[in-house]
This record gives sequence, C-alpha cells and structure tokens, in this order.
Amino acid sequence: MPRARNFCTVSVEPPCSVCPLVLVAGQLMTRQLWDPIVRLLPPGTDVRFADVSQDDSIGGMAGRLLRSMPARFDLVGFAMGGFVAFEVLRRAPERVRSVILISTLAEADTDVQRERRSGYSTMVKAGNFDAVVEQRLPILLGRRAQRDDATVATIRAMARATGAATFLRQQMAILNRVDSTSSLSAFRCPALVLRGESDAITSADHQNVMASAIAGATSLSIADCGHVIPLEAPGYVAQSIVDWLGDREQDGVAGH
Repeated sequence: MPRARNFCTVSVEPPCSVCPLVLVAGQLMTRQLWDPIVRLLPPGTDVRFADVSQDDSIGGMAGRLLRSMPARFDLVGFAMGGFVAFEVLRRAPERVRSVILISTLAEADTDVQRERRSGYSTMVKAGNFDAVVEQRLPILLGRRAQRDDATVATIRAMARATGAATFLRQQMAILNRVDSTSSLSAFRCPALVLRGESDAITSADHQNVMASAIAGATSLSIADCGHVIPLEAPGYVAQSIVDWLGDREQDGVAGH
C-alpha cells in the first residue's frame, strides 16, 4: 500500500467497503475520537462504534463487541482498542476481514507501568479525576497538538464524558490484560499498524513487534505526531483507512 498523505480531504477510487468498519476507542476516549476520521470517509461507509465503557475486562469488551456487530467486519483498534482487537482476533478470527492497529502494543504492562496505573486509580478514587486527565495530556499529545486549543479541549471533553467510574473499569481491564505477543503469529487477517513518531506511550519497537510477527502486516509512521493520531493527523489516518479498505476490496475481487 502506498504511503498515505495527510490530506484534509480523502481521495478514493474503489467503492466503500462492503464490510462494516468497526471502530474501537481507547481509555478516556469516546466516539468523538473518530469524528474527524468519519467526516473524511467516503459517503455511505458503514461505520460502527464499539462500546468499551461498561466492562472491567478486555474479554468483556471483546465479547460485547462480538455480540453487537455483524458477522464480518473490518476492525480498527486505537490504544486500549487494540487490546480489544487482539482478543477479538483470538476469539473469532473468522469474523475479522482485516485489522488496523493504531497507537497500540501487544505487550503487557511492565511493573513500572502497572505502578503508574495503580497510582492513577488511587488518585481517581480520592476524587482527583481531573488531575489525572491533566497529567495524561502531555503523554497523549505530541508537542504540536499540545499547543492546539481545540485538540486539547476535545481530549478534556471526552474525558469528562467518560467519567471516573468508567475510567476505573477501563484501568482494571488494562491492568489485567494478557500479553498478546505470542498470539500475533497466529493472526491471519491482513493488518495495518499505525503510530505517531513522537508517541510517548508506544514505541517504534512496539510497532515493529506487531508488524514483524503478523504475517504480511503493513506498518506506517506519522511524523510530528504523538499518541492520539486520529485527532492529530485525521487526514493521514482517514486516507490510510480508505487506501487499506480499497486494497481489501481489490483482494476480494481478485480472489473470485
């Protein structure tokens, strides 16, 4: 697939994917995360949003997704949504035509990361949810995006909509997730791995682990972007998705 460009509008030759596009957001994020992407997708694209607000385990989130979505779909997982995508692929690989993994990683948390997450949970339980959100902002956004008032306001709005109780459930799910590294080589659907080059949460090594272990995976990095690339570079991400789904349609035609 050619390297996508950071267009403000998206060009597309093939028709919209016949499979629904299922979008799975990350912790502290709502479907508002995807608004800039959805606006740029071709008219008629069948977009569905997974609910990751009600469960305190990745397995629960994956099960809810599988119960609520059509028999077959293209799957996009951002951050924690990537953890959900891995679990979906373990449980029902035949239902996923292709997967796009954005700003995520396969490894379980290190002891240092677990300690930090536990500290956030302690702060939230003590009534300091807003302080946790403010601490997370410089980690979530690249330097350019941190100076963009609209992007920062969107993160804060999504965090408020998420709320402390949902944050704690999501934190529990992330803390107790399984290490997916050993599962990667078993995934057979086409995979696209996207990451911002200035991401302070996922590293180039994390990206390389996924891209190397999943057979035939495609990997793209976005310059001057941090973790939340659907907000920081929506044109690039949308064009990457459109190109990717177009390739899947062509693969399907060629296979007939």
